[in-house]
Amino acid sequence: MDIWLQDVSKSFDKVSALQGLELHVRSGELLGLLGPSGCGKTTALFSICGLHRIDAGRILFGERDVTHLPPQARNVGLVFQSYALYPHLTSYENIAFPLRVRRMKKDVVDERVCRIAEILQIETLLERRPEQLSGGQQQRVAVARALVRDPDVLLMDEPLANLDARLRLEMRSELRRIQRDTGTTTLLVTHDQSEAMSMCDRIALMNGGRLEQVGSPEEIYRQPANQFVAGFVGTPTIVFCEGRAKSGRFVSGSLDLPVSADLKTRIHDGAKIIAGIRAEIVQPHLSVPVQGTIAFVEPVGRESHYGILLGDGTTLRSVQTGAPRFHSGETISWGLDPKGLLFFAHDGTRL
Repeated sequence: MDIWLQDVSKSFDKVSALQGLELHVRSGELLGLLGPSGCGKTTALFSICGLHRIDAGRILFGERDVTHLPPQARNVGLVFQSYALYPHLTSYENIAFPLRVRRMKKDVVDERVCRIAEILQIETLLERRPEQLSGGQQQRVAVARALVRDPDVLLMDEPLANLDARLRLEMRSELRRIQRDTGTTTLLVTHDQSEAMSMCDRIALMNGGRLEQVGSPEEIYRQPANQFVAGFVGTPTIVFCEGRAKSGRFVSGSLDLPVSADLKTRIHDGAKIIAGIRAEIVQPHLSVPVQGTIAFVEPVGRESHYGILLGDGTTLRSVQTGAPRFHSGETISWGLDPKGLLFFAHDGTRL
């Protein structure tokens, strides 16, 4: 089921939450709505399911206009951050609830509940109440309840936020498996870039009620549309350096960096530009020299993170595999991969 948001706007009192939002969710894909708190991603989700009535625009499920339909007429499954399970009901009864509301026959309810429980691997939990389940098990039951009605679209609002770090990692792959097994068109709201990058077919990155960019995780990371996108996605965060174009190069304090042949033809000497330098392109023995002092070292298991203090006070980041091989205070002469450089105009647009 394709989902279309056409010029959708929504305000609360005088605060604009969505501004002319245009979004196409492809049938069968898992699309992540990613962005900082207050960017409008949850408002967009609630508008799709009908909990918020939009002020302008249209929402289509396939060719069906659902803009003015109530939530119960839209056939959506919704998974909340809090799971919202009925505490006095067993897992079976929680999952079966939306089917019983429709007054389906008992044998049909049994068949659907058992089928979805098998997909989510919770067959042994059906007689337990929520208080007898772990956080991950409660989440599976909540997802099963959303899917048992065969929804046209599954909407998940920060579904992993209440889990501990280890379980959150495990459930990323599980939710992805479930979505692929069912083929349900799914929207995932999250502020966690790692979650969106690892789980989603495409990401819609929002800011201030607008879309900044829609693309695959690889496109969002490698080809950001603007400085906001580049700064929001990536760990450690990208380092931005302000400088100017000079003789077909980027010059800023201690940095003298090459630019692509195409970019040389589009910038003039003296133009203010911004270079974006990600941690993985700063390594020993690369072609463009970077000299400085190691300001800090952060061992994080299989990787080591370094901060390199340049002569002009700029601190670059470097991520390298393995245990630390360099130490704080050490003077280094490393290099930089020019192919990984990102350049932006002074207003933040990608050059």
